[in-house]
Amino acid sequence: MDEVKHFGKYEILEELGKGGFGTVYRVREPVLNIERAIKVLHPNLLSDDSFLTRFKHEAQVSAHLEHSNIVPVYELDQVDGLNYIVMKYMPGGSLIDLLRRQGHLDLEETLPYFENMCAGVQFAHKNGVIHRDLKPNNLLIDEFDHMRVSDFGFAKAMASGDSASMSSTGSLIGTPAY
Repeated sequence: MDEVKHFGKYEILEELGKGGFGTVYRVREPVLNIERAIKVLHPNLLSDDSFLTRFKHEAQVSAHLEHSNIVPVYELDQVDGLNYIVMKYMPGGSLIDLLRRQGHLDLEETLPYFENMCAGVQFAHKNGVIHRDLKPNNLLIDEFDHMRVSDFGFAKAMASGDSASMSSTGSLIGTPAY
């Protein structure tokens, strides 16, 4: 019999992926019996306050952007010294996953996804937030085959005269290829 793994109150079902900031898991919340996704900040980043600040910023920005084309964030907390974000589980995976499975999308498939992405980005902009890291890995597909924008870790509040591609220190941020 397989041992059930837990992270706090959540039952870990599978690892979904690893990124520069953390690892994302598909989990089950036992009280409501609902699947969620948890992003756990890599422990080696805890000693750098800027990463922890950016991680918390991602959760706070996402939690305030309630829109059907933005991945909802439900919780920001810590278990055994590990910081994590709980968000909606997106069963369709990312756009990059879809492209790897299918090879390409035809125009009829692409347009609805593009409209979904634009609606999410427009909502963020209307609320004073620039994403700054839009790429296929950060575009997730929900259970209704709608695309949602995720990962606001590099998001910036808009102000006149600000650069959308440079940090306050002049460093390039995000994913330059996109």
